[in-house]
Amino acid sequence: MHAGLPRHATGQLTTLGRAVTLLIALMLIVPTLAVVATDGDPPSDDGPTRAAASANEWLTFKGDDQRTGVAASEAPSVDKVLWENHYKGSVIYSSPTVWNQTVYIGVSGTIKAIWAKNGTERWTYIAPNPVHTSPVISDGIIYAGVNDYMGTSAVAVDALTGQEVWNASIPDFVTSAPLVLGNSVYLGCQNGILYCLKMSDGTQRWNFTAENDILYGSIAESDGLIYFGIAADSSNHGRVFAVRANTGTEVWNRSVVGSVWSSPSVADGKVLFSTAGDKSLIFEPRNGYVYAFNLTSGAQEWR
Repeated sequence: MHAGLPRHATGQLTTLGRAVTLLIALMLIVPTLAVVATDGDPPSDDGPTRAAASANEWLTFKGDDQRTGVAASEAPSVDKVLWENHYKGSVIYSSPTVWNQTVYIGVSGTIKAIWAKNGTERWTYIAPNPVHTSPVISDGIIYAGVNDYMGTSAVAVDALTGQEVWNASIPDFVTSAPLVLGNSVYLGCQNGILYCLKMSDGTQRWNFTAENDILYGSIAESDGLIYFGIAADSSNHGRVFAVRANTGTEVWNRSVVGSVWSSPSVADGKVLFSTAGDKSLIFEPRNGYVYAFNLTSGAQEWR
């Protein structure tokens, strides 16, 4: 900075001048540091829980990352259908999400954006395969799993325009609704692997391998730990896991009776799972249960 000053002036900087010089230098450095901090590397799990900006938004499956299913909006004031859309010959696998006065839903091999007020379609995104998971929205981007036997992938789509942002190949069916946390996207698959991808481009950060399929329940999160369950083994015992969101390191796992088909929910310091019993024709029908585990220790509190 002194290169432009006359040589005789360099020794005459006052204390105020030095303070101004330091301030300018900091102004130049801080934005650079901010860019580095938000670049998406390494993953962050210490930010606040992602939540809807208003009571009329529903950004993820079951409403929040704890999968509580609790809505802040008021109940409808009328008992009639305001609008309905029919998609003949299509299959709707997903639950809807709501953002920016728009309903987003997977319909066969598409994601559709529909005006909440009247049901008019805003745009349609043609996915590479059928959309099997509920769309999840974070910072105006939709994340979803799309699969068939010809190929499987995770996609990111601009929620305002329907334009694809990235398409990341995944080795097996993406069966759980994505979890978006910090600068990462988490997806569970039928090959028993949990994948952590970068939000920015869909490249893989890490993966965690469980013993069996991660089925159709979504992944829940609390205080940097993510929770999910898997299918039962030949003895009808499934398993639930707690894994660190930033590293994929296992914290605990516990055996349960039956397969974990549903989504876990987090409440009151507990993570709650329900299981499905074996109802095959060969064996006697077996019971399913609801379990409560301590979030941090994994101790079973009740069944």
